[in-house]
Amino acid sequence: MFKKRNMKYAVLGAAFALFIVGCSTAATRSGDLQASPAGNGVDNLNLFIGTGYNGHTFPSATVPFGAVAPGPDCSIRGWHAASGYHYDKPTILGFSQTHLSGTGLIEWGDFMLMPTTGKIQFQAGQEKKPETGYRSRFSHEDETATAGYYQVRLLDYDINVELTATERVAMHRYTFPKDKNRQVIMDIEHHIAGSGDSVRHAYVRVVDPYTVTGYRITDTWWASSRFMHFALKFSEPIAEYVIRDGVRNLEYPNIPERASSKLKIAFKFSSGSSKPLLAKISVSGVSMRNALENLETEVPHWDFEKVKQAAKNKWARELGKIVADGPEKDLEVFYSALYHTMIHPDIHQDVNGQYRGIDKEIHKASGFTNYTVFSLWDTFRAAHPLYTIIQQKRTGDLIKSMLAHQSQSAFNMLPTWSMHHNENFCMIGYHGVPVVVDAWMKGLVDAPRGQVLQALLETTTQPGAPLMKFKHYPQWYGQQHYMKLGYFPDELTRAGTSLTLEHAYDDWTVSLIAESMGKKKVAADYQARGQNYRNVWDGQTKFFRGKLSDGSFYKPFLPRAYHREDHKDREFTEGNAWQYLFFVPHDVYGLIELVGGKEKFAKRLDTLFTLPPNDDGTAVGDVSGLIGDYAHGNEPCHHVAYLYNYVGQPWKTQEKIHQIAKEFYPAEPAGYIGNEDAGQMSAWYVMSAMGFYPVNPCGGIYLIGSPLLESFTINLENGKQFKIKTHGLSKDNIYIQSVRLNGQPMDNVWITHKAIMSGGTLEFEMGPEPSKWGVDSEPVPLADGGWDAVN
Repeated sequence: MFKKRNMKYAVLGAAFALFIVGCSTAATRSGDLQASPAGNGVDNLNLFIGTGYNGHTFPSATVPFGAVAPGPDCSIRGWHAASGYHYDKPTILGFSQTHLSGTGLIEWGDFMLMPTTGKIQFQAGQEKKPETGYRSRFSHEDETATAGYYQVRLLDYDINVELTATERVAMHRYTFPKDKNRQVIMDIEHHIAGSGDSVRHAYVRVVDPYTVTGYRITDTWWASSRFMHFALKFSEPIAEYVIRDGVRNLEYPNIPERASSKLKIAFKFSSGSSKPLLAKISVSGVSMRNALENLETEVPHWDFEKVKQAAKNKWARELGKIVADGPEKDLEVFYSALYHTMIHPDIHQDVNGQYRGIDKEIHKASGFTNYTVFSLWDTFRAAHPLYTIIQQKRTGDLIKSMLAHQSQSAFNMLPTWSMHHNENFCMIGYHGVPVVVDAWMKGLVDAPRGQVLQALLETTTQPGAPLMKFKHYPQWYGQQHYMKLGYFPDELTRAGTSLTLEHAYDDWTVSLIAESMGKKKVAADYQARGQNYRNVWDGQTKFFRGKLSDGSFYKPFLPRAYHREDHKDREFTEGNAWQYLFFVPHDVYGLIELVGGKEKFAKRLDTLFTLPPNDDGTAVGDVSGLIGDYAHGNEPCHHVAYLYNYVGQPWKTQEKIHQIAKEFYPAEPAGYIGNEDAGQMSAWYVMSAMGFYPVNPCGGIYLIGSPLLESFTINLENGKQFKIKTHGLSKDNIYIQSVRLNGQPMDNVWITHKAIMSGGTLEFEMGPEPSKWGVDSEPVPLADGGWDAVN
């Protein structure tokens, strides 16, 4: 409960206090306050992995899949501002409440707070001259990030800042020098965005000496008309305050409300106290009232340590779903990767169930929790398949969130890249389709089959729906051409070749669910559409190529080029012809036949991994982590190392998995070779470390690789355990000699989803030399025939 001095200022505070008495809050459930169990991974985390180079992760305090992630913002413009924080930056602007993890999108950073001393400054100041504004220098020597907790000392003010969080509430604790004045700057204009003036409108109201509410509407290419509301409470009364309106260039002392697109507020508190000042701030996409209800419901007290411990325990429960054993550094990389798979998607719903939908209307989730941040071009590959193993209940909610999105969408489409009631269509494909199908086929979707199938059909038959959405990519989709010709004509649709390949895959997945529902005609139609990848195959060069609407191929053909000679277009999205040569995950054997057989296919794989550096001037920054032309820093190649299993050379898969893990996943700030991409780069490591990976993300079939740690126990939600054990694994012993599943020899290079979910033990005998294991494997199935589609 609030301390007594909080209660006398507002009737509203009293009303909420009465409400809270009967509430069971997210931060105070008995399970959240119990001691963390041993072996849960929280003590193995290094949350600075990925905060350097181009990883774009953050050290912010958050809980699994939480709506808030209070943490430091070092910059708000430029490539390295994507998460707000970058390890190489020397100063901190302040601490905003929302952040994107691992993405290439520069967004969020809502409602920044910055404690300061001395003269009030409303300008941020310069990075190299922090004294010109409110920003401050900091040192990594006095900075900490653990599960659900962040701490740093602001060197220019000697203020120690600590942050923790519940699902919807950020909690700040500031310890000021005793002999200094105490103040907190709230910069509502501050916004992590690619360009300035992105805050279209904002409002702030000082409700009482402890409580402040407000909202803002931001507009960027990534998220137009993004509505965010807040409720803020301090543990001590505000002595006085000043609201600055940057549009009018005026300051308003102790005026209770103000509206403008450029608002900043300075809150002053009594000086001379050595007691920490605390702040609680909640966000809502719906209203200020809901934000206040979120705050009062989840944290109806001022016990920072209680919230911190509850956050840690929530992480312990989630990370403890996989218990790993191995060398300390390997555990550090593994659990940090597992942690990063559990930041997004995040809750986009208030405690009363309300949320703002993609149609900007207010909806109420019934029977599910609504989520946002679906970076599906990335995460459909491994993150979502991983969730179907260790986050089954949550997967059901994710799918319901996606179906709700589709029902509200002006384009009648499942999410492509959505966040905070906005869709930006910034990547290609409609990869919400395989995610929904995979979850349905695994029995994880509680929704009428008619609704599910209709959502899939509407998504895959929109004729050019998003064409007018972007000024940057005016012809990105062109679905009407695909439906007419069976491919995306290269002169009419940007990146038409990769579009054709990815749509063909997504279409094939629809045939799976249609077949399971007895919709034979639909299944046959989409099975045929799944073969559209053949329409951009050039039998002479043995590559997929840009094809024009007249049926001819675009010339000249430069298989290693990332864009054309005019630097204005490219046939592939974030890749080239070599990297996209291997993207037919639903028909690998058909692709092998096109290439000329297993031997020639294996040689093409070998060539991919051994090509010399490309110095033709066409390289782009979003393709990195190269081994030859294999690019691990971006997603189109993530499955490629596993393709040796299809041609009887599994030992090469085993070599490549260990090479990729060793070279591209160090336990350091530059620990990701490219954007971490909302969990996908981490999911690759998590699944590969356990020894299997979904080459086809919608098939219930996982290809065997080579385990990276000594043992794993997956604690499944059905109460069973699936154990993975290695014998003889070392830095030299990376080759599989034999495999046993539940004590029986396993000679196939694949394992089914059903086998994992049934519980049991998978054992690997490892050695220093390649063996014949897996060479005579049965062909890899398209899908797990043991699926139980109960819907």
